[in-house]
Amino acid sequence: EAAVARILSYYTDDLDDEALVLDWEGLGFSDAAARRAVADLLVRGFMEPVARGRTLAKALGVLFRNALVPEDAAFTPLRKCLDDLDDIIVDNPHAKEFFFVLGEEAMKERNKAHWAFTPLVKHHHAFMITSGLSADGLRALHAAARRT
Repeated sequence: EAAVARILSYYTDDLDDEALVLDWEGLGFSDAAARRAVADLLVRGFMEPVARGRTLAKALGVLFRNALVPEDAAFTPLRKCLDDLDDIIVDNPHAKEFFFVLGEEAMKERNKAHWAFTPLVKHHHAFMITSGLSADGLRALHAAARRT
């Protein structure tokens, strides 16, 4: 959606969390629209170059920490992205960097955050250790996350 792209462009320029919160609130999204936006941002994050992917992960962190999107909005789209990880890494070898920063965001203020995808949080430290691995290593990490 153009409005989301616009406010993310502003966020990319200044990394102002408070402005992102105000701009997002100004969109007046329903829960369904917020879920679609989160799904789109997750897919984009896995496909973006490193710097833009990091910024998207940080923006998602701001949205979740401030309860601006449904707390379980990321679970299904993230699982889909992880299911497609082999193909994603072929297209964008930097996808694992987005996942890494997303994990960092999930760990921030964990008790106050509204992140409902526990496998990402639980396996973040394992991902830090294996972040240099190939798609096979990431696939093994994903398999471990699916068992939780």
